[in-house]
Formats: sequence, structure tokens, C-alpha cells
Amino acid sequence: MKKIEVIDDEKLEEAQKRLVIPRAKSHLRGSPEQRKFVESVANDTEAFCKQLQSWITQRGDPPKLLPRKLEYTEYRDPPYKTEVEIAQTWDYLSPSQASRPGTWARISLELVKKDLVESHYFVIGGSSKYNGRDKIEQILNENNENNPDEIDKCVRGIFRNLGGLTGPRGKRTTFIDCPLAKCWWRHRIACQAHKCFPEIDVKEYSDCLRRPSMWQELIESMVSRLTVIGDDNIRLAVIRYLVENGNISKLRGKALKLHVDELLQAIGRRSTTQALGFFEPSEILEMIKIEIFPPQRKFFTTK
Repeated sequence: MKKIEVIDDEKLEEAQKRLVIPRAKSHLRGSPEQRKFVESVANDTEAFCKQLQSWITQRGDPPKLLPRKLEYTEYRDPPYKTEVEIAQTWDYLSPSQASRPGTWARISLELVKKDLVESHYFVIGGSSKYNGRDKIEQILNENNENNPDEIDKCVRGIFRNLGGLTGPRGKRTTFIDCPLAKCWWRHRIACQAHKCFPEIDVKEYSDCLRRPSMWQELIESMVSRLTVIGDDNIRLAVIRYLVENGNISKLRGKALKLHVDELLQAIGRRSTTQALGFFEPSEILEMIKIEIFPPQRKFFTTK
């Protein structure tokens, strides 16, 4: 396994505990330390890079670099072409490395140092005409009455985009919150599904997983709520089912979230009486279609 230089997860968590203020201590939000951190992100300063550099404990090879600079909107929501570039650049990462917030924080640091990503990209709440730097300028305005809470929210967003916000978000944070990591994992899973069910191309699998409710429900189940979905054979069958089911493609928002959740829960219940993971993905797919979650099943729009 290639030894790469990473930011220590414990150091990253310590920094988050210091800079992210819980609700019980909301009176401490908007502190000088928070403001200084946010300002360093807005200005792409050496201070920001130096702070992240101080959290590195495991030495090794520096991470590889993207072949070009990403635009702000491209970083926030990478199109498929960019997804492929991200997956290919860091294809040497092991799943264990790619699941760590510190790995992606170190990659993010290197991209900022080489001007392939600007640090203000890590701020959420911008748009194509209203970027992260503009957002920071707005929330640091002393005339903003919500200033302390907005500053804290900004700090949280920065850590989420860097590699993940640890603590209450647990292990799922990297998969859900960090754009680079989310791309890497989505492409990896899409490629696995294509290898198993080659009649559908990688992009179509990726497009299916790109839908927010689809991705979040799948990841939540894989790493926390319903870990049986993390089984390779079961997960591949589920993704194939989601791609080919025309009824699901018509759903949006809450209806999509509830339907995907019902599907995963039905598989979870079946797995308590039958070891689904021992079957081939194609066999599990047929079980889902015929027995576990047939197309004629009623769609749930409320709970």
C-alpha cells in the first residue's frame, strides 16, 4: 500500500472541537479565533495553509495533483467529466485511506498550495455569481445581526468541504460532505456496478447515485443505519435495481427519499432471515424485483 502524507484525523478533530461551537455554548460563537480562521480561508493566505500543515503527523509522499484548476461551481458540483478526473488522479488510494477526513483534508491543502483550488471554495452558500469569498465578506460584516451564528455555520461548512465534519456526523461525513471524496466514492461504486452489470454504462450508474436522496440514503445505510447494505453483492444489486426502475426515476425530493428508504429497509428485514450476501448480485437483484420490492409495490409519500 502506498504511504501518503495525511493530516491526522485526531488533530483535525481537535481543531474542529476548538473552532466549531456547539449549541450549548452558542454565546461563544463569533470568537476572534473563528473570525481569524474564516478570514484566512477568504484570502487564500499562507496562514490557512500553515495551520493545516501543522496538523500533519504521518509523513509520506505528497498527494497527486489534478491536471488543471477547478472552477468554483465545478468544485461544488463536479460534472461527470470532472468526476472521472478526480477518480483517476487518486485511483491509488485504498478504501481505508479514502474514508478518512484527514486524507481529503491533506489533498485539499495540496490543491490550495498549488492554486488548483482556491480556499474560499470550501465555503458553502455561494453561487456562480456569488462565491465563497463574497459569502465570507457578508457574514463578517459587523452590521449583520446574525453574525456569530453565521460565522460558526461558515466554519462548519469549511470543515465539511475539507474532508468532513467529525463528531455527531460520524463516519458518514466524508462520503456525504466532502465534494472530492463524494466524487471518488461515487465513481468507484459506479465502476463496480458496471463491472458486475455491464449492460449499463458507468455514467448512468453515476447519474443515478448523483441524486442527493439516493446517495445519502445509500451511504447512511452502508456506514451507520443498516450496514448489511455495505455488503458488496447486496449493494451492487441495489444500485442495479435503482437504475433500471423507471418509477423511481420519476420521484423527487421527500418521495424519492422515502421510497429508497423503504427499499433498503425491506432488504434489511429480509437479511434477518436469509443471508443475502451469499448470493450473486444477479440473484439478489431478482429477489428484490420479484419478492422483496416488486415494481407494483405501493409508493410511500408519507410516513
